[in-house]
Amino acid sequence: MDQKSGKRDAGRVPQMFCRGAAIVPWSGTVAGILVSAFWEEMWGLNIDSTIRRPLRGIMEKEGAKMMKKRILCYGDSNTYGYNPMGGRYDEDSRWPMVMQSALGEGYRVVEEGFNGRTFSQDDPTEGGFKSGVAYLPPCLMTHNPLDLVMVMLGTNDTKQRFGLSAQAIAHNLKEFVRIVRSYALDELGRPPKILVIAPPLIGDWLEGTIFYGHFGPEAPAKSRELSRQMRRYAKLLGCGYFDGAQCASPCKADAVHLMPDQQRKLGLALADKAREMLG
Repeated sequence: MDQKSGKRDAGRVPQMFCRGAAIVPWSGTVAGILVSAFWEEMWGLNIDSTIRRPLRGIMEKEGAKMMKKRILCYGDSNTYGYNPMGGRYDEDSRWPMVMQSALGEGYRVVEEGFNGRTFSQDDPTEGGFKSGVAYLPPCLMTHNPLDLVMVMLGTNDTKQRFGLSAQAIAHNLKEFVRIVRSYALDELGRPPKILVIAPPLIGDWLEGTIFYGHFGPEAPAKSRELSRQMRRYAKLLGCGYFDGAQCASPCKADAVHLMPDQQRKLGLALADKAREMLG
């Protein structure tokens, strides 16, 4: 603050603050979150350019490390790595781990896949704990800080027992995004970026598979419409969008789950998308 004019001297703020930052590695702490919010509010600073990048250079020079960019992959059985032949795929095959390998050391990918997970429905047939939005707040707080949240849900919501349209399923994104922006923070206390992934389509050959009784005859067409609806909601909510059907297809065995080669294609494509979004 200039004592004579009473005006803030914005040019002095980064220098004053960076002198303190060189002594105390504040990022990612509660104190750091409060301090960064204060300086943004009071001085209109771009924290990333005036604080974080200079601080990263200082810490690297002193041999310290900043936290890796953290990505949460939130989904259902195709994120869990369900193997249609039985069990679960290994770490080299599941798409989040394929993405981790492709991104390299500067990133940390967190897997949060659960068989049968929906956007918001607890399943009366398969049991409780299936609602994605119900489990989301503690999940986010457990894994904070987060730079990017990827969500690939909606397939299980198309099951005929729920009676939901594609538009109704995609509408759940409003609550999902609200929760992410309320409970997730990056290391500077800002909401993370969000990538909405429309899941790979349910195959037209569903009839005759073990899942036909669960999903019913309308599920393949509903999954196609779901992709369009999710694109629309992602745009309205200011999120990134990726169409999983553009690079991955379900297996012939059950028309729902991905074989290892399709898991790999999805992981590599999403690695490119993550680089694009996080820089």
